[in-house]
Amino acid sequence: MDPELIALLDPDREAETSGEARPEAALSLDPRAEAVEIETPDGPRRHALKPLSALYGKGRYAAPPDPEDEGFLPLLVCIEDAIASHDRGAPDLTDGQVSLALSRLLIKLEGDPGDNHLARRIQLSLRLSLSLNDYSRREVIWALRRVARSVERHRRDAGVRGYLDFIQEFLPGG
Repeated sequence: MDPELIALLDPDREAETSGEARPEAALSLDPRAEAVEIETPDGPRRHALKPLSALYGKGRYAAPPDPEDEGFLPLLVCIEDAIASHDRGAPDLTDGQVSLALSRLLIKLEGDPGDNHLARRIQLSLRLSLSLNDYSRREVIWALRRVARSVERHRRDAGVRGYLDFIQEFLPGG
């Protein structure tokens, strides 16, 4: 987790104790700068995302959790939303390319994804999620494997874009 980012998103708690309404900070991801832009009451702030290796927490689970578990679901959605967002900008993307990106991350999660833009986008999305949530490296690997199995199942059952068509149907913005 990234306590500095959390502090930027959670303004002083004095307003909470005094009964004043506390404005929410708006957050947007800047993939090129590998940073987040935060709209605060004091104006915009930019915060560079830390590398994955600096963000892993203790985690929540000793064994792979049920994918429907409310504590694990945000990690899965983080990965799938990154894939869906990339797909909206790259309509020729295939399930095979998604599998390759996931395989690359499973082999070397913290490594430079090189020219694999999808792997880079997933990695960046994970960095933001891990900045705000307590997940271990093992839990991230479990989530990547779970998504990879889903890609293979949908590709086998529905063709070269079976998984991509499936997530576009169920994720916001699709």
